[in-house]
Amino acid sequence: LADPREAGRAGIGEPLRVGDVVVPLLAVKDARTRDRRLGTLISSFFSSTVVGGEAKGVPSFMERREDMFRKGVYPGVEYRVLRILAEKDERDERDEREDVDLFFDQPGVDYEVKPVYPLVASMERQWPVRIAEKELTKIITPLQYNILTAFGAVSTAVSTLVTFFLISLAVSLFFIPSKSMDPTLRVGDVLLVEKISPRLPLHRYAVGDVVMFRPPPALRDIVARNGGRLTD
Repeated sequence: LADPREAGRAGIGEPLRVGDVVVPLLAVKDARTRDRRLGTLISSFFSSTVVGGEAKGVPSFMERREDMFRKGVYPGVEYRVLRILAEKDERDERDEREDVDLFFDQPGVDYEVKPVYPLVASMERQWPVRIAEKELTKIITPLQYNILTAFGAVSTAVSTLVTFFLISLAVSLFFIPSKSMDPTLRVGDVLLVEKISPRLPLHRYAVGDVVMFRPPPALRDIVARNGGRLTD
């Protein structure tokens, strides 16, 4: 993974070349996390959620990098490097150009980049745009970005399912369908049943408590003989 301010290299571990496709990222503000794999995973995931071409939607724990948004270099978008430019050496008076084109990356250069695919109208610019190396935080390859984003999305989905499963073990919702418990419970009432405390050794029931339980077979038979129907 690349930090162009330190190494000026692409995420593939090779010098960044003209024609390479890269994905710029935001970075976590915490310097202890910034250069770790977890920090890059977080950067990839939140860079993929930033839409609209403005820094307003950037989470507070991420670097806003408003200069990136202002110049049209949006995190999570694939860009092709069209030119790598370095300032002309003052000693080279024969070269009339203000900048020198390079084929490989090096510290202190500027990049001219253009999105690989069309963007929404609000994010379009007059392409290509130019941005300094120091204005970028992290750059990785599209393959790395897709893998990290997919991993983050799958992890989020799995953690959400696990969370709901654990909640279902602790509480349940029940709706009152009939008047059998009127006036204590009326038709349409919603009960949030907590299922943890009855399993604790020191739990004691008190007069007036409303409890729910799975009816035993004997109780089902009594209700059935009296013309009723007992469900779970």
